[in-house]
Amino acid sequence: MHIPFATAKNTLPGLRQIFDTAPARPDALSFSEYATMADETREAFDEARLFWLTSGMRVNTFTQRQADSDLARIMRENRLAYSGRGGLILSGPPLNGKTEVALNLARRVEKRRANAVPEYRSLGEVPVVLVDAPSNGSGKALMSAICRFFHPDIPVPSSWATPRVFDAAIDQLRHARTQVLIIDEVHLLASRSSGDHGDPTDMIKEIQNQSPVTVVLVGVNLLDAAVFGTPRGKQVIDRCDRVELAAATASTANAGAEWKALVTAFDRALPLCDHVPGVLTANSTNLLQASEGCLGNLAKLVRRLVAAIVDEPDRTDERITPERLADVLKRTAQSTGLDTPVPVRAIRKAIKEAA
Repeated sequence: MHIPFATAKNTLPGLRQIFDTAPARPDALSFSEYATMADETREAFDEARLFWLTSGMRVNTFTQRQADSDLARIMRENRLAYSGRGGLILSGPPLNGKTEVALNLARRVEKRRANAVPEYRSLGEVPVVLVDAPSNGSGKALMSAICRFFHPDIPVPSSWATPRVFDAAIDQLRHARTQVLIIDEVHLLASRSSGDHGDPTDMIKEIQNQSPVTVVLVGVNLLDAAVFGTPRGKQVIDRCDRVELAAATASTANAGAEWKALVTAFDRALPLCDHVPGVLTANSTNLLQASEGCLGNLAKLVRRLVAAIVDEPDRTDERITPERLADVLKRTAQSTGLDTPVPVRAIRKAIKEAA
């Protein structure tokens, strides 16, 4: 039976913004070309490249590739499953890129559907649903979040019992032919049933049983999270493949090959005029220290470096110099409490050794 609540117009403003308004990379310019721009054009160009750096740039990490491969395989397996479908867990400490990996998974699923069925949106299909778990949320609250994803302007009636809200959410997922449901901040869910509002792990398990959706659970240290501490929670965990995201340290392989590859990807992508990659890559070990091995911190450092250079009013170039890099690392350390700043001499030494 089709739930009346699910017949309203489907606008999906949040996720459509992610897919439709991701900025393109600005054209690479020489500094001489940049300097000859009119003031308004130059300001718009600066805004565009900073916007792309924060909202458009994608770094294809080893973890991202692993998650892509795992999700594609699980989705194939689930298409053949009658019930008890598998899922994917993205787990780890804060600031290690879990949400970014999840968003990239969403973009890839959406892109594959667009390639296969270009008119999928006009057919009412929503390949990916992405919700944040409500803080200390019950199963009913989680199902209500799914309903709000489809219809953010239509409140779920408070009089509805948990089974009816669950049916409405499942009905919408089926009606939209949703392939992947991503639940972020899963560690915030309540660890047990609250009255008649339902255990969230029961809801997740029933989604896997009653719909063809592949569930992706994203959160902080989920394998140790209280929400999965019950036997029913363990059932959900055991059905899922796991991708662990962790900070790199000087003693891990990431500090060598993978971390350096990550820094190199940022280095090559910087939207600076006349940019020649090299300084960041040469300082991958120093950036490991400065960012405490966290992808989120590294991205923040890179964004602040570019913004600091773009904001220099009387600059004559946009090269990454040891002085510019050291200054940003110092100011970031002071304002965020990250590791001790890296002195200019250490940056120069790394560049010299890499030459």
